[in-house]
Amino acid sequence: METNSYIITITAVFFGLLLAGVGLYMIRKTRHIKREGIKTLATVIKIKELQSRDGVTYKQVVEFKNVKGETVVKELDFSSSIKPKKTPPFTTPIFYLNEKNKTKIILANHQIESVLGYTFLLLGMIILCVVMFIQLS
Repeated sequence: METNSYIITITAVFFGLLLAGVGLYMIRKTRHIKREGIKTLATVIKIKELQSRDGVTYKQVVEFKNVKGETVVKELDFSSSIKPKKTPPFTTPIFYLNEKNKTKIILANHQIESVLGYTFLLLGMIILCVVMFIQLS
């Protein structure tokens, strides 16, 4: 019985640390792009509908001018299961950051990455606290 308890504890700690780590990564990434990036208006020129075994998700393709005046067309890195209410073309504020020959973009008014990051961090911390409570009692 001791071995099973040990394995369960190690597994719970692993998942708690993993969730907290993913949450911190998401929060830091979003903050970095907002802090170091450039805010501008982009035009959503297309919404891609992607089929998966989980259902349909929607990915936006945006077009904007960078600080050099060049037109950039990029598909956003994330998708949503909620279809945007507006039909392209429409404008939306974005933050973009050019790093290592890659353009990273986040929607300025899209808080889902921050919410997910804090949710993962919180769940990870709760798991770790429960494990500590059980081990100390």
